[in-house]
Amino acid sequence: MQARYGMVHGRFQPFHYGHWQYARAALVRCDHLIAGITNPDPSLIVIVAEAADPERHLPAANVFTFFERQRMIHAALAEARVDTACLSIVPFPIHLGKGKSTTLPSNGLAGRGPGCGGSEAGER
Repeated sequence: MQARYGMVHGRFQPFHYGHWQYARAALVRCDHLIAGITNPDPSLIVIVAEAADPERHLPAANVFTFFERQRMIHAALAEARVDTACLSIVPFPIHLGKGKSTTLPSNGLAGRGPGCGGSEAGER
């Protein structure tokens, strides 16, 4: 059964091949993909070093703005022939904690484009 919506999230600093593989795996399972960009506003980050990457919160590790990452993801998926009408790229401020995000509508999706079938990614 095909899910109506799918979600991937990450910092995407920058969007690379591993991120494409992650997005592609979700795209083949849903009609509409929501890509959530974590750390959309670096000025709001609570500095907590992570064991896996203790420098992840530093400005040098977060060189692209939210809007640059949004354009980067959109361009990469469009180049891979993903129907971008079936794609929403939104801020996903997981660092704010549960219930603090005001960036998504109450139904969790900004909209759905026409012709957003669940075919193989890159063949839409």
